[in-house]
Amino acid sequence: MAANNHSSAVGLLSIGAVSRRYSISQTTIRRAHAKGDLKAYVLPSGHRRLKVSEIEKWLGVDEEKNGQDCPICLIHRVSSHGQDQKKGKSDKSSLDHQIKEVREYVEERWGPEAYASAYIYTRISGGMNYENEVFQRFVTDLATGKFKNGYIVATYFDRVMRNGIEIVETLCKIHNTQIIYINTQSDDEDPMSEMMLECIATIQHYCAKVSGQKTRLKLKVYVDQHHLKEMWQLHQQGMSYQTIAEKFKDRPNEKGQFYTKNIVRTELIENQAALSKLLPQKVDKSSWDRFCEAKIRKGGQKTRLGRKAVIEAYRAFCEENGLVVLSSNKIGRQTKKMGWEKKFNGKGNIVFCGLSLIQ
Repeated sequence: MAANNHSSAVGLLSIGAVSRRYSISQTTIRRAHAKGDLKAYVLPSGHRRLKVSEIEKWLGVDEEKNGQDCPICLIHRVSSHGQDQKKGKSDKSSLDHQIKEVREYVEERWGPEAYASAYIYTRISGGMNYENEVFQRFVTDLATGKFKNGYIVATYFDRVMRNGIEIVETLCKIHNTQIIYINTQSDDEDPMSEMMLECIATIQHYCAKVSGQKTRLKLKVYVDQHHLKEMWQLHQQGMSYQTIAEKFKDRPNEKGQFYTKNIVRTELIENQAALSKLLPQKVDKSSWDRFCEAKIRKGGQKTRLGRKAVIEAYRAFCEENGLVVLSSNKIGRQTKKMGWEKKFNGKGNIVFCGLSLIQ
């Protein structure tokens, strides 16, 4: 054990460690050593060790690159929360295990400072879920050259993505980025089972997406054009979506479908630009402005006018003059816009200060 620790400290690796670190088969390493292309050091125990600098020279890795002078990207991924929480023999594929293994690799090769400055992308997502926010951020950073002349480290290629890893490797070549898989085999206890689960999840996702689109199309309520124009005019007069829907409760569309508040709101918002050009808003005074001019006057500082009395008088005024009635919420916004000072009286009711009604 002491010999192994010492060899690691001075930059010597076993054949198995070299195989895992550089994704090279042990047979290739032994063949290179037998030919004399790769020098090995024999420990007192009889085990062979290889020097990191000579391995990288043999592989043609740029010796000037190191963890402090070049960007390092670390990737960890599990397919589900269940996989992340596995214990015992199955915990090799958990996020904690991946993070620990990648960290040990980076700190052994480039030092603790390199790990502290590395870009880390951790996600719980299927290897074929390319809509994941973390995955899209990683691809964007890679494509824009964020890891140029640097390294990408993962325990195995499927931690980056399940299918199409060649695309990532091509982007790495473009930006002279070396991608390193620590292990030559996946840490999954049963890779085939995980693959099947991801395929099923992908199929379910897109089936649900298509089914939802068909359902929304089938259930969509279309508003007739002449109804839509009338709704817009009523809305421009200050009528709420709920009030408009109530006015059309006995007037369905050509298919016999009735309009709800949400349908009215959605249609008016989606067609706002076209309706504004087709039916420009009139500059006539609103029913509230007319009411204030005719029925509200300023009083003394001690004068109080109840909010309930104002609303009742306003509605009576609109009914008498055939005007559209604003909702209580819109009345509240109008009073605030006009700067009406409001307080609570002793009974907890809202009153406006310095105003009175003209009888």
